[in-house]
Parts: sequence; C-alpha cells; structure tokens
Amino acid sequence: MKASPMSSNPENTPPALPALPVLRSNYCTQEMTNEAISFLQRRQPDLIATLASQQRRGRGGNSMYYRSLNDVENYLTYEASKEIQITQTALGMVDLLFELSRRIAAACDLQEVQLVGKSLAEGPDSPLVPLAGRSDLPESLGVTPDLADHIVRLVYEQSPRLFYELGEQYIRQLRTNALTRKLDTALTALEPHGAPKTKTPRIRLTQEINWRLHKMCGCPQVTS
Repeated sequence: MKASPMSSNPENTPPALPALPVLRSNYCTQEMTNEAISFLQRRQPDLIATLASQQRRGRGGNSMYYRSLNDVENYLTYEASKEIQITQTALGMVDLLFELSRRIAAACDLQEVQLVGKSLAEGPDSPLVPLAGRSDLPESLGVTPDLADHIVRLVYEQSPRLFYELGEQYIRQLRTNALTRKLDTALTALEPHGAPKTKTPRIRLTQEINWRLHKMCGCPQVTS
C-alpha cells in the first residue's frame, strides 16, 4: 500500500505529546493545560505537526514558528473554546503555548524549552524593575528615537501590567495574538501623545520595547 504524504515524512507526523507537569499554574492550571493540548491533538493534529516541524528549526527568531504558534492560538481561542474551557487571560495563553512548546520538545527529543531570562517583577501587580535606557535604533518608519522613547516610557508608566506580561512572553520566546492586541490597544490610547495611528510605524515601537525587554530581562534578543 502506498504511504500517505503525511506518513512518508516524519516531520509531517504529529508527535505524541507527554503530559508534563506545568511550570506555573497561576494563570492556566494543569488540568486546563492537559485538556487543551489533548483536544488539540485529537481535533487538529496538523497544527501540532506544523508547529513541531518549525520548532525543530528553532524557536527564537523563527518567523514561521511564530506564525504556526499564532495559528494554534487562534484555533484554541475561537474554536476549541466553544467546547472546552480555554484560558481567557493573556498570561494564561502565554503559559499554555509555552507548555505546548515544552511538550513538543520532549516528544521530539529537542533541547528542553526553558525560560531564557528573568521576570520584570514578582507578579503582574508588583513593582517593575527600572525601565532600560533607549536603544540605538535609528529613525524608522517616521518614528524618531525621541518619539519611540517617549511612547515606550508612557506604556511602562501607564500600563505596568502590560509591560510585565510582555516580559513574561519575551522570556518564553513567544509572540501571542492576545498581547499584540493589548499592546495595540495601549498604543491607540496614546495617540494623543504622539503614538502612530497606523500599524506599520508601530513596528518601530515594538522593536524599541523588545530591545528594552532584552536588557531588562537579561535574555537573548529576539530579532524577527
């Protein structure tokens, strides 16, 4: 019998994921994590296969990995949530996707997925470490270094919880749609203070925030 395209290529075969103990259960419990990942394996094995294939190529800086991760997040948020309980918080989704990455690494005999830096605070409502100084990134997309510094400082001062959440995402080498939306909402609120109104110039602000998280969390810089 001729093998199917999926079975002929190991990278296209979804790995059997082990039920690892979660590293943190404050925002997404062990039970919720197990149920979500099991549901994903039953209903959307191709999403796991694609994510695992990209994870084999490396996580940090791999734009295709982030795209595959966002596909998983969208399915969990908009489809799986109709049938099972899915975390409703940004930190919960960060933890859930991180645990999925840990299980893929274990199943595929990849390097263990670990935190790559330190948190910005003891918790989302605790004082943050001091904001790092501005980057040496040049003016780009119409955003000057002075404007980038001004807006990032306002985000840090007015939305400390968001800044903490971005740090938690950063040290897990993730990019979630949930936090992209929260940051976009915060920048929209800062338009009267000079924040760009369109998506493209806001990329420069995201670059500035990521550079400062790299310094503040003490972890490798994610570049793409």
